[in-house]
Amino acid sequence: MQAIGVVELALLVCLFAPVPAAIYLLRLGLKTLKHQAYPYPGQKVIHDTHIVRGAQARRRGRAFIIMAVVSFVMSVTSAIITHYYVTVLRSPVHFNAPAHHAKTPPQNQT
Repeated sequence: MQAIGVVELALLVCLFAPVPAAIYLLRLGLKTLKHQAYPYPGQKVIHDTHIVRGAQARRRGRAFIIMAVVSFVMSVTSAIITHYYVTVLRSPVHFNAPAHHAKTPPQNQT
């Protein structure tokens, strides 16, 4: 039973791993919408990047926000489902269930 707790913890850590990236994408999207430019003023880039402004920058900012929300919701939903199934595995009913679940038909007493 102790091993299930360790496995659950490992799964939850893995499932919440995308959350920092989702937070980064959310901040990036909000700043892109605020400045209506991508990359926004002051953002560090690896190489010279063409600045996208206006409607195209707003679309890009919204796309970043949507990706962040979807990633966060998927992480939380997966963690909840994982916790539910681990709880089911831990339940004594799961381990003590009889091998044969089918009911035997009643015998004719004629």
